Amino acid sequence: MNIVLDTNILFSAILNTNSKFAQILLTDNNNHRILAPDYINEEILSHQYKILTLKGYTETEFNKIFQLLTANIELIHHKDIPIEYLNRAIEICTDIDIDDTYFVATALFCDAKLWTGDKKLISGLLNKGINIHITTSELYKIFFNDNE
Repeated sequence: MNIVLDTNILFSAILNTNSKFAQILLTDNNNHRILAPDYINEEILSHQYKILTLKGYTETEFNKIFQLLTANIELIHHKDIPIEYLNRAIEICTDIDIDDTYFVATALFCDAKLWTGDKKLISGLLNKGINIHITTSELYKIFFNDNE
């Protein structure tokens, strides 16, 4: 399965390295690919000061955590997404949140599930009949065969 990671999930994993978010990201699973638009790193790094302040991490601690959590993520360069997928994502996201366009485009292009905690995005997609999201609980069960 291909899974596109939304920034909010990575942000949550950085803030709580013992969370299910982090456990999934730290698992090297050959059956599943975790993908993200190439600018996800830039987006997280733009919030680095906020994360350092919230968690009290040193810059070195932050960098180590960031590297560990992103080690299994395959970045998809935005220029590699064909224009038809980008146009479809723009059409979908215009009245939801245009900032989510590249995440949706990457999911469509890679035939992937979108791992996001963005309720507005999930609701907007479902209202348009687009069921491409996957929850953390669903992924945890898939990654760890947890049947609870």
